[in-house]
Amino acid sequence: MKRGLSLLLVVLMLCPLFVACMTSPATSEAEDKIPAAAEAVAVPVVETPAAESVSELAVHRDSFEINEKYLDYRYQISLDATCESLDAALAVIGCEAVLGKSGAVETSDLMWACIAAAGLTELALTYSEEKADARLAHYGLAAVGNAALFACALDAGLLSAAEANALLAKDVPTREDIVNLFSVAIELGGKGRNYLGYSDDADIVARIYNRWESIARYDDAELSEVGLQMLLQRITTGYNLQFDGYQSHFLPELTIRYGQDDIQHAAQFIALLNSEDMLVKLQIVPKISVYEYMLEWGPIPEATLYYEVKPVGDRWFVYAFEYDVQMEFTSREEMLRFNSIVLSYAKKNEGNEDGKGLIYASWWQPLYTTDENNDMPEGNKEYKRIGEAVVTNGSGYSVHSGILAEDIDRVREQTTALNANCVCEPIEVWGDAAFYRYLTGEDYQ
Repeated sequence: MKRGLSLLLVVLMLCPLFVACMTSPATSEAEDKIPAAAEAVAVPVVETPAAESVSELAVHRDSFEINEKYLDYRYQISLDATCESLDAALAVIGCEAVLGKSGAVETSDLMWACIAAAGLTELALTYSEEKADARLAHYGLAAVGNAALFACALDAGLLSAAEANALLAKDVPTREDIVNLFSVAIELGGKGRNYLGYSDDADIVARIYNRWESIARYDDAELSEVGLQMLLQRITTGYNLQFDGYQSHFLPELTIRYGQDDIQHAAQFIALLNSEDMLVKLQIVPKISVYEYMLEWGPIPEATLYYEVKPVGDRWFVYAFEYDVQMEFTSREEMLRFNSIVLSYAKKNEGNEDGKGLIYASWWQPLYTTDENNDMPEGNKEYKRIGEAVVTNGSGYSVHSGILAEDIDRVREQTTALNANCVCEPIEVWGDAAFYRYLTGEDYQ
């Protein structure tokens, strides 16, 4: 009896599947060509069943104001809502113009231009009509004209499903839409910022460690000799050698550079920012740091992979592999809040020599700087104007040395005399007050 009931239940469960197979329509043969941009038709977005949609991960997007500033800062691009403007912007970033017409930008025009800016044109051409519609359904979107463009953009991260929905709901894209999507496209195509990720990315700590372990040691013999002579002739007290390829190209008005020598500190530091609800884009920029080792500090330590003390004549110099964490903040208010976080959790002070309550390997005199034009608050627990000597020789490497602002002219003159092939261009920057005291020698904290 039980066996008979079981068989009956199995038959009843299979019946709906059999009926569905017999009644589903045949699929038409897929086309291999995307319709031309001029033929695109924006159709109303139709909600699809929840079962066909895919949940989205959080996507960070910059505001229109930041995107507009960044395009101007990096490429002197000012976009309007015309096709000519988009084609001109493509030319500036080294891409071919793809629209080749005048007039107002339509949604399909914007998609073609941004896919080109992101370096995705060939990928977009691989989507058949059938595949494109299936991918849109995967993201919870109905079939649209030029579905392949939207499917490609969604799969590559150029658009989120919500952003695609919003764009398709409009008759024509606004100037804000154009600026925002083109900004995402240049980032996606490797022509914007160069960064490791966001501070709240789930695997950002692992990425920090992996990046650090994968960085190869580098050198530029000419610049290293200039840097050493700067120390030997007591022009400066230290220097670091950097490679341009690691630079973040962040928006200067929202950027702070934070220097350290222990990568575990960086890992904890970024987690600390998360604990303070502070979101930043970040990049790890390695640097070869050289400064004089004073014998009163104690016996010469054993060399490690990241630290070595070398004799030069009767003096000793530290060669350390260090880094800057370059950070772009979401607003000036957040950028100003950064200082209080460092002072509370990442700076030693008299009476707390063991660094209790501080993150790993915190310094007595932390080092962080930002551009001169950022008008930072000035004070003994805030920022001070200092200088930074920058020496280049056209190789893609550069020497950087923190100096006092009043020493800029002297350092420029003396460093320029060291090597006619190198150019010394000291600049003014804002540095944290503790690092200013390090430069003056007035205090150890």
